[in-house]
Amino acid sequence: DWHESVPVRDELTGETYHWGRANYVRLEPGHRPAHVFTVLRPSTPEIGGSPTT
Repeated sequence: DWHESVPVRDELTGETYHWGRANYVRLEPGHRPAHVFTVLRPSTPEIGGSPTT
């Protein structure tokens, strides 16, 4: 589906983004030189959270 998105968490900053069909990554030397993303599944708990059923 064109409107679906996937939640991803940046492991370096802890920020969560919702990636869909069109995405971009902005890197800023000295501030944000890299991203390391984990694709979150619906059953993946957020940091400090608990799994839901």
